[in-house]
Amino acid sequence: MSNHRSISQLLRKNYTREKKQELALNWASAWANDQSELVRRLGSAVKNDDFDELCICVGQLKALTEKRMSALPNVINAIFDLEKMALEFERKKKEYSS
Repeated sequence: MSNHRSISQLLRKNYTREKKQELALNWASAWANDQSELVRRLGSAVKNDDFDELCICVGQLKALTEKRMSALPNVINAIFDLEKMALEFERKKKEYSS
């Protein structure tokens, strides 16, 4: 079985807030790097009039975009869940301190 975890699964783990922020930023950075590399390859394929490479890059760009865009709502929900839990924790901490 694979040990791969989705970004939303990682964000829901019991990591520190800083670690979760790092994970989310790394995920976004990797997405940007992957997209940029595919766009660079597309440009090169156009320049070299390489139809096969164009088709491959378009397919990969489509798959990458669909994968990351489908994960985005889960990432947003995970981040808001974290904020909600942090606020609830602070509220209960104040309640018990009083």
